[in-house]
Amino acid sequence: MRRFKLLEPEDEESEEGEDRPGRSMKEWLKLLIWTLIWGGGTIWLTIAIMKVFKEKAQYF
Repeated sequence: MRRFKLLEPEDEESEEGEDRPGRSMKEWLKLLIWTLIWGGGTIWLTIAIMKVFKEKAQYF
C-alpha cells in the first residue's frame, strides 16, 4: 500500500513526484483476474437474488 506525505504550507510541491516504476505484466494480470472474480461474483449474486424475489413475488 502506498503512503502519501502530507504537505505542510511551507513545503514546495514537486511536479516529478516519486520515481515509481510502472506496473509489471504480473501486476496487471493479478488485477485483471481479481476484477473478473469480483465482477463475475457480483453479477452472479445479483441475478440469484433477482430470481429468488421473482419467484416469491408470484405468491403475492
